[in-house]
Amino acid sequence: MEIKDLSVDIIIPVYNCRNFIDRCLKSILSQKCQEKLRIILVDDGSTDGSSKIVDNYADNFQNIIAIHKKNGGLSSARNAGLKLVKSDYFTFV
Repeated sequence: MEIKDLSVDIIIPVYNCRNFIDRCLKSILSQKCQEKLRIILVDDGSTDGSSKIVDNYADNFQNIIAIHKKNGGLSSARNAGLKLVKSDYFTFV
């Protein structure tokens, strides 16, 4: 497999981080290789409006997926994201 064929899924658990999620996503989307990235946003029952930000990004970017779940903690959110991984490689933010 050549490097140009690699793709990476990025799982981002989101819980009440409305003040930070926009900056995080803008940083990831500004990468030169962003077309090789698929971002999985897992809203873990946020109550501060983070859910709306997550949905807005998913609606506006083809490589972003948003899922919403009842709050279960960081590990639960990561595990929910892992169920959607399609690439050979993944990472957490």
